[in-house]
Amino acid sequence: MNEHRRRVGGWVRALAGVALVTAAAVGLVAPAAAVPAPAVPVSPSPGAVLDVYGATSAGDVFYNAAGPEPQGSVRRSDGTVTSLGVTLVGRGEVGPDDQLWLPAGAALRAFSADGTHVDHPIGGTGAAAVVNEVRIGVDGRAWFLDKGRGAVGSMTLDGADVTEWPAAGSGTLSHIGKGLDGRMWFVRTNGALAAITPSGTITNHGSLASAVEGIVSNPSGLYTAVQGRLVRIDGAGQATVVATPNGNVGGIPLESQGWIWIGTTSISPSERIAQYGLPIDFDYFDGLPQVDARRTSYAASRQGGFVGTIGGQLVRYPNPDIGRNVVVRASVVEVKGVRHLRLTGTARTPGGQALSGTFAVRMEWDRFIPDGFTYYENASKQIGTMTISGGSGSLDVAVTSTLLAGTTRGFLDHGRCCGIYLQAPATDAGPGLASRDASVADSNGTLELSSTMQWLDRMNGRALARPMDPAGSVYWAQKLAGGTPRATVTKSIVDSTAWRRQRVASAYQRWLGRKPDPSGLEYWLSWLKTHTTSELDLALGTTAAGRDASGTTDAQRGKHLASALRLASASADAFTEQLQAGTPWSTLARSAYFSRSAAERRMTDLAPRSSFTPSLAALVAEFQQARDERGPLVKALATMP
Repeated sequence: MNEHRRRVGGWVRALAGVALVTAAAVGLVAPAAAVPAPAVPVSPSPGAVLDVYGATSAGDVFYNAAGPEPQGSVRRSDGTVTSLGVTLVGRGEVGPDDQLWLPAGAALRAFSADGTHVDHPIGGTGAAAVVNEVRIGVDGRAWFLDKGRGAVGSMTLDGADVTEWPAAGSGTLSHIGKGLDGRMWFVRTNGALAAITPSGTITNHGSLASAVEGIVSNPSGLYTAVQGRLVRIDGAGQATVVATPNGNVGGIPLESQGWIWIGTTSISPSERIAQYGLPIDFDYFDGLPQVDARRTSYAASRQGGFVGTIGGQLVRYPNPDIGRNVVVRASVVEVKGVRHLRLTGTARTPGGQALSGTFAVRMEWDRFIPDGFTYYENASKQIGTMTISGGSGSLDVAVTSTLLAGTTRGFLDHGRCCGIYLQAPATDAGPGLASRDASVADSNGTLELSSTMQWLDRMNGRALARPMDPAGSVYWAQKLAGGTPRATVTKSIVDSTAWRRQRVASAYQRWLGRKPDPSGLEYWLSWLKTHTTSELDLALGTTAAGRDASGTTDAQRGKHLASALRLASASADAFTEQLQAGTPWSTLARSAYFSRSAAERRMTDLAPRSSFTPSLAALVAEFQQARDERGPLVKALATMP
């Protein structure tokens, strides 16, 4: 293998407890009461914008400041400020020698907390070296990317020994991080992933994506941020998405003593830091409770946690157990004829401390907009409330028509279904918090009513012209599952005040062409308890108002009678001729009402015809004998598919 190597006498300092450090501009915002007491003294220039690059084992912090302080500075653990004399640039980290290692063109620059720095040239011939990132490997050497030469290199921390290995491939070298197997992993701007051993053997591992935000390692794996997702990479280079934060990943992931912290962006300009406990196959933590619109940054601390800025202040978060993790899981179960979303929620800190709270349960889905284009928009609504006590809670939400109101076709297929998340509003005591989404599509790929609930909705729609209310549908579905006959359920609906009210209203509309006035509605509602439906229709229809609702000519009256009985226009002509021949309106209305054609039309309107429903002749015969449609109606609705 071709390599460029420079060896000078020296020794390599042993690695002791190195934490991988990266720096990224992210928002770190919290209300004053929620911010931990800063272990690092407050900056004397309030409102200064600080870029934090890392901290030494003694607690000295390297940073940039805008304002009265020098741009490149060190905040010493005793509170004093030391100028480094230059602006800090590039990506690097604090090594076990307590020096900040950064790119410096054709050299690596090592800053000491006393304000001095030493440049360690890379040397070599050919194209000029241009270092763009430095990291400390598990072998205790400073590893770097040289985008000028397209090479990966390493250097002892005294600068005495330097080696570079050409890294062939397209795309500019962008990020490098250590793997715990001794290899260093690096990516290019086009997402190409590769690993290099301490001896210089490079293995390519395919491609991630163009939007890669740094590489960090942890005992559970190697991590990077790819297109807004936190991704774990195994030793074979296989990438697995392990977390999708609430908001795109906006900063570089960093590792510190068993935790991964990343910056995430939500609604501009708000940003936050998210905390992930490891292993992180399903856990997501909101690390800091609120966001400051001013530019801030953070870096891992060798003392644990991280150091960062809030406004013009330097703060240290030594305890990783400051976050809150809320997780919701959902399944679809059917119990006693009722399909439910069975939700379980947990809330705890990364360290396992149980939390409590009340959360709104929200469902979101993609709604189709029929405007001539293939277009969907996101829709959401609250579907319940979950109380989490002692770290856990649960909730069953019945899948009813109300739950699915507004969805396409009254159900959600797998392509548009759907997310459940828990959400708590912000209060004076703290910020709002939301869990990540949990899918609730069932094993069949759809979220829809149970077959029993679908029949209840169809039956109620025929009887009352609306779906059954959620409480009623759950109650009757459970009754049906327990053995109650459909006819019993249907009869209870037809015998209800709601059905009589709807029936009086429809009779007014049929015969008088208007809605009933309140006093009339209450009168006929009570009257119908002891009278037949035919008596109701004829009591209204044989009045002068019922006769002249559409006009006072015989032709208008004949057409009105045919329309009220839902008969063809030929019947209207026959009715007109009878009126012109002197037949009284009341006589004609009664005769037409009980005619076979009118009775068949009325019975046909009761329910959809199927092989399960009684024959039309049987329904007509029962109606003509009882002169009341409620008996046939119950039979038709109870047997409808």
